[in-house]
Amino acid sequence: GDSREVRRSYLSMHGEMRTALAEGQFELEYQPKLDLRSGLTVGVEGLVRWNHPVRGRVPPNEFIPFAEQTGIMRDITRWVVAEGARFAAESARAGLDLRVSVNVCAQDIQNPGFCAAVGEIIAQERVEPGRLCLEITESGVVSETEAAVRNLTAIAGWGVRLSVDDFGTGYATLKQLQELPVHELKIDRSFVCGMHDNRGNQSIIRATIEMAKQLGLSVVAEGVETVRELRALAAMGCDEVQGYYVAKPMSASELLAWIEMRHALYASSRATYFEMLTQQR
Repeated sequence: GDSREVRRSYLSMHGEMRTALAEGQFELEYQPKLDLRSGLTVGVEGLVRWNHPVRGRVPPNEFIPFAEQTGIMRDITRWVVAEGARFAAESARAGLDLRVSVNVCAQDIQNPGFCAAVGEIIAQERVEPGRLCLEITESGVVSETEAAVRNLTAIAGWGVRLSVDDFGTGYATLKQLQELPVHELKIDRSFVCGMHDNRGNQSIIRATIEMAKQLGLSVVAEGVETVRELRALAAMGCDEVQGYYVAKPMSASELLAWIEMRHALYASSRATYFEMLTQQR
């Protein structure tokens, strides 16, 4: 009984995801990444959302695991990378200097056709490869296969940036980080949100930042929700932050307006801008 039920819901979910791709039900929302040295928005992370006609908005943790098990993940990732590349090209035309990050899973980077797919997208969207960044979960780095290393090396060779997401939650070795053409480490929100109640978390963050610097990598902290966290991370030498303290994820048009507003403010007075950024709220 039960397993048949589960199988049926799997199949219906699979069918619905196919339809969702065909009918444009997926969208990317963008969360700004703030450079702690300049105070400017230097990048965004594109987060996939599913606007389901009946269920409303389905969160990624409810459909991504299904997608990974049914093999449709490849198509969703392809859509996500294409949409991120499209937005990167659009923001460049709007005169903004943004790097657009999108998430790819371990399964994707091990797929032999992945590299060609990314190459096609870059050509189609006419995007400068350096404006695109692929975020790979740390577990994906740990399970590196030869195919994955080949894919990532080729993609990085074109100038696309690579980032290791959720760093500190898996067991990637330094050796693996050195062998891969990675540019950036992202400190997982689970360390950031408890950093002031947990000295262990602070030590992990500090050690990660120091290690990244020695490897020549930049560090992004995610899940920053308070001015206190932002200041502590800046003091530790973190390069970029994202999180609700900076801004929540928003649609492409909202994001462009948000950045223009911030940049106009920044141009008028850098001092006030930084005050605004770090004032208690």
